[in-house]
Amino acid sequence: MKQTKTYNQKLIQSVIENGPQPLYEIFNNESVERILSGVTLEKTLFRGKRSQTSLSIKSVDAGQDLARIFGLNPKIFADKYLQATSGDGQEARRIRTLHSSSLLCLLCFYGVSEERPLNLNLEGHQVAFTSSKFEVKNPVGTDETGKEHNSNMDVVLYGKDSQTGKKVILFLESKFSEYMAWGKYSGISNHVYRKVYARLSHDGVLERMGLKYEECPDNPAYSDLAPIKGSTLHYTGGIKQIVSHFLGVKNAVAGKQFDDYDIYLGEILYKFPDSLEDANLKFKDYVQLYNTLAEGLNQLSEDKIKVLGQCLTYQDAFKDYDLEESVRTFYSL
Repeated sequence: MKQTKTYNQKLIQSVIENGPQPLYEIFNNESVERILSGVTLEKTLFRGKRSQTSLSIKSVDAGQDLARIFGLNPKIFADKYLQATSGDGQEARRIRTLHSSSLLCLLCFYGVSEERPLNLNLEGHQVAFTSSKFEVKNPVGTDETGKEHNSNMDVVLYGKDSQTGKKVILFLESKFSEYMAWGKYSGISNHVYRKVYARLSHDGVLERMGLKYEECPDNPAYSDLAPIKGSTLHYTGGIKQIVSHFLGVKNAVAGKQFDDYDIYLGEILYKFPDSLEDANLKFKDYVQLYNTLAEGLNQLSEDKIKVLGQCLTYQDAFKDYDLEESVRTFYSL
């Protein structure tokens, strides 16, 4: 047993030293070591090679080992795990990465129920959420080749407004460390997205974000989300994703299935310790970008969908929630 612990510790330490994953510092402590004591960690397989900067929990079975590791309700978790890994076929492998935002999302939200409600303040409304669904697909549009574009929501929460009793649905995108990855986003289908980006550009939203939507020089059917000038010192992939989710939710709402709901779209981020200065800087930058985008999208939503004006954080959302102690400890929540 001690040998496994030592081996896992060494692996985590090597990832921190090899970088760029100082983020693994949150896993570099005795409490996490105890949770992973009977677990085999391995270097993540990426494009056929073992990564030096990423670790994964070795696959033992179809998710029930994760329930055992974190002390989760096996019956409830089994259903939620299947939902979370029902995407493109790679999900079951990716969700085992230690810094997977899908794993973070699943472990935190899987148990939301009538018995364990999650209470959130959404735009001044106290909402008690009592149900969760993972990897929910919404149709975004069809491109010029006839290919359908969908947005995959990490988690959708269902609940009630504590004051009014009105049913509430929250479509939520989850981020762990993704916002650290700065760079332009390429290959956005003009056929699907040009109209919404044109509105955001016309309303000055993109300019306030320091971004522009410009056609790819080698393929005018597609565009890039890039900085107005200089290097891309922003996480543009997250911005493109929220725009995609906005269109997806808008299309889902048009189908009348949520007529009697208050409908929200938002994003929840993991906030790393302030000691990780790079993480803190990138967190603040992305939050600022998101806030500006939310304001712009709310002008387009015709009040049917409310985009949360601020990002939620895992730290705030789960501060008072009945979260399994092992999950709280693992992520320092």
